[in-house]
This record gives sequence, C-alpha cells and structure tokens, in this order.
Amino acid sequence: MHGDLGIIHPGDCVIALSYSGNTEEVIRLFTVLRGMRSSENRALENTVWLVGMGRTRQSPLGNLCDAWIESAVDQELSLSVNAPTSSSSLMLAIGDAIAILLMNRRQFGPTDFARNHPGGHLGIVSRQLAAQLSSDSVIKNGANPAETQPKAY
Repeated sequence: MHGDLGIIHPGDCVIALSYSGNTEEVIRLFTVLRGMRSSENRALENTVWLVGMGRTRQSPLGNLCDAWIESAVDQELSLSVNAPTSSSSLMLAIGDAIAILLMNRRQFGPTDFARNHPGGHLGIVSRQLAAQLSSDSVIKNGANPAETQPKAY
C-alpha cells in the first residue's frame, strides 16, 4: 500500500471484493481510506466512497463501507475444497454490469474505448467501429468528419 494511495482522490469510489468480508489486506486498505476522512472535510464531494461486495454486510469489511453489494451464493461449485468458484463468478458478473452501466451513463463509446486501448485486438475493433459510426454520422447528418471532435472527460 505504500505510496499507491495517492491515485485515490476525493469524489472517487473504491469497490472492494471479499466474499468473507474478513480479507486482512482489504480491511487494512479500507481502514486507511476511512481514516483519510477528516472531521472538518466531510462534504460529499470531498469523500472517498467505500463500497464492499461479498456474502454479508455483517463483517469487518461491511462495517467499514458506505454501501454494500450482497453477492451471497448457496454453495461453491468446488465441493472438496471451499475454493471461490460460484462466488467469484457472481462478483465478476456484478462488476461487469456496473462497468456497462457506468459506460452507458457517461456515454463512453467506441472512440473512447479505442483511445484507451491503442493496441491489441480490442483497440483495432474499437477503432473500426468508431470509424464506421463516424462515417454513418457524416452520411446521416451531412457533417464534415474533420470538424468532429472526440468527447472530453
């Protein structure tokens, strides 16, 4: 954790995943983040929001969170060893749903995705889709492609 907390700024939201809610490293991180809140600096825009995801809020991690996403499963797929299988898949699906929801809310599209993925297959596909959408827009709206500016965030 040393030095890496400088990337977190007021207004950010940190989501921690711990099925048991007892993961020592995650609890330590959230304890430090909660401690960064000063009593005179509790305005909503100055808060780092702490969200947890796991089996139950009734846990050490749950007690540190501003919000909790319950992701309980009846049992793990691995019966011989209590390895996280079903629970980790559920958390992944919930995380994907949150990411898609935020992308839609921010109108984050293929052009934005291509800008953040300059290489690899995802970058190539995103640039092709962005170019197609841009040329479709030009044809539909009669706009000059040279005048089209990317969205700024």
